[in-house]
Amino acid sequence: MTRKMIINALDPEEVRIAIVNQTGLLEDFDIETRGVEKNKGNIYKAVVMAVEPALNAAFIDYGADKQGFLTANDVDPKLAGRHDPDKHYRIDELLKRNQEILVQVEKDEVGQKGAVLTTYLSLAGRYTVLMPGSHRQGVSRKIDDDDSRRRMREAAAKLDVPDDMGVIVRTAGRDRSKLELNRDLKVLMRLWSNIQNEASQAKAPALILKEQDVIIRALRDYFSNDISEIVLDADDAYDRAVEYMHLVMPKQRSALSRYVERRPIFHHYKIEPQLEAIYARKVELINGGSIVIEPCEALVAIDVNSGKQKSKDQEATALQTNIEAAKEVARQLRLRDLGGIIVVDFIDMFVRKHQLKVERTVKEALKLDKARVKVGRISPNGTLELTRQRIRTALGASIFRPCHSCGGTGHILNPQSHAVAVLRKLRDRASRGDLSLARVALDSEAANHLRTDRWSAVQDIEQRYEIRVDVVPDKAQMPGHADFTFETNPSKAAFPEVEPDFGPPELPHGYDASDDDDEVVDPADLEPLFPSEETERQNSLLEQRREAKEKKRRRGGEQEERDSGRQSASTDDDADEGTRDWEMPSFELMDAGEFHKRDKTRSSGRKSQRGSERDERGERGGRGRRGGRGSNGASNHYSNSREGNVVSAHEILAGHAAPAVASAATRPEARVASARDHRVPAKADTPILRTDASKPKKRSLLARLFGKKNDAGDADGN
Repeated sequence: MTRKMIINALDPEEVRIAIVNQTGLLEDFDIETRGVEKNKGNIYKAVVMAVEPALNAAFIDYGADKQGFLTANDVDPKLAGRHDPDKHYRIDELLKRNQEILVQVEKDEVGQKGAVLTTYLSLAGRYTVLMPGSHRQGVSRKIDDDDSRRRMREAAAKLDVPDDMGVIVRTAGRDRSKLELNRDLKVLMRLWSNIQNEASQAKAPALILKEQDVIIRALRDYFSNDISEIVLDADDAYDRAVEYMHLVMPKQRSALSRYVERRPIFHHYKIEPQLEAIYARKVELINGGSIVIEPCEALVAIDVNSGKQKSKDQEATALQTNIEAAKEVARQLRLRDLGGIIVVDFIDMFVRKHQLKVERTVKEALKLDKARVKVGRISPNGTLELTRQRIRTALGASIFRPCHSCGGTGHILNPQSHAVAVLRKLRDRASRGDLSLARVALDSEAANHLRTDRWSAVQDIEQRYEIRVDVVPDKAQMPGHADFTFETNPSKAAFPEVEPDFGPPELPHGYDASDDDDEVVDPADLEPLFPSEETERQNSLLEQRREAKEKKRRRGGEQEERDSGRQSASTDDDADEGTRDWEMPSFELMDAGEFHKRDKTRSSGRKSQRGSERDERGERGGRGRRGGRGSNGASNHYSNSREGNVVSAHEILAGHAAPAVASAATRPEARVASARDHRVPAKADTPILRTDASKPKKRSLLARLFGKKNDAGDADGN
């Protein structure tokens, strides 16, 4: 099958090269754009800037904006005087900081990643590749025929190659004679001699050898025996091609021709419409299906869709679409130069024989690709994973740039969401209070939405913040973008902006660091800085109560003290509950016999005392809570009676009475539990501790639940 190479070099800003088959189908494409620098293949004298043992790599300054990346595997051990080819050296054993070395660019910069460099230099000719400093001799990987590989190895062994250099015979040199191979090799050796002379005089970082332009590169790398014609449309490009062909392959010079027609060359050969397809995200297939190509940061995802194709046999439809998609995927990878990990999601096929057929189709279609490709197997999910070497800058990176409107995402805000975002920003800016005028310029569609559907919201902002808002449609504004202009009046600011002061804090006069010792502070001891009238009134009542209690204690009258207790309780109801002050009751010892005798007497008179206790509680304005089992905050190990709080000294010594004592000393409403509910077995000599502080007896649980309150305050607990 014969092919043609079409070169469009009429415009110096872009030089395009296309290879089409005899049917006119575009099979390969390359482009060189002025302003997009391509450094792959260039040789530089560079400086080692940093050696990173953790990465086992070094960062190299070769003159570009971003430093290059050089791994230990790409460093020739001979640079460090090491000659063991089987040993893997660490990067810090091979390179030192500020060391000057010769490097070649293997991969151009991609996004935020710097170029990948190597110290294993290679000079590519038409038929051979010269590798200075290497002893390797071999043939191209693209030649898979065993007989051809054996014949070419024998030819390479007969070449006049210096001992300190290696050589690889390219695919184009398969059927070339020894004379042609040696002539190509001598050109490369003269080139290497010039590189050495230039590097010895240059000051690093410096460019030593620049790769050939796209026209010479295409003639060197893509021209083969099956290309019958090379057509160029520019005089200067034609002259350079003639010179190169005369020097390297004079027998093929007759294949060159000059295009002189009036119609543009790519339109004449129907290439331009095919180029538009390789820029698109979706590629249509002949049978009605399609493939969708989505380049991502980590990989390239390709989805295969059946589209409009219909068939009664679902498996046959899937097989036919997948085979056609496999051929188109291989073609698109070449045309777009997509590299890295590529995942193709084929239509599900349930017959293993069909899956194998699709895999063979992919491998056969990829044989035309000059890049190294590794193809996997179709997984149970129907996806095929392959990896491809990127041999030049991807097509998208050469001619496209990120969209200023969407930031490269492919999406912009709709007019409604954009209008709401503008309103939110206006409210936020106007809330400072220093704004007098806000002018918003945005695209016409969003501006019209604000001035019609959301004009009430704009008026609400004007009235609420007392400002004026102007919404201006601007055709120059891209969708999703807006320009804000604000006129301020600082005297209106409700929240003036103050520069934060991050200096050391000012210490008060007479400050002593020794005063910072930690100490426990009771919040009740703290007095307010500016006491209110209510606080002063409460303090006065508390002072009066303390004086009255002191007088009653001196008189020593029990009845007067009980009456005084009721009056104090009434006074306490008027005062704040959180400011009451209670005294710790005193205790006296009694033996166990007296304790049980008193307990029995108290039990017999319990019912007769309930009525009077309810009267007392009615006068006090509150109900007591039963201090028995289940009561909150009171231990059920203690007894509370009219005569006093009676607890066992044995329990106090064991630590069980502490909660009740603390409760009785701090909370006037607390009641200790009855000893009848939980008696402690007492011995005859066990001392009993009795308190003198008397409190009204509590109502029983049954009385509280079922008792009926009458006018006299009685409640029947039966």
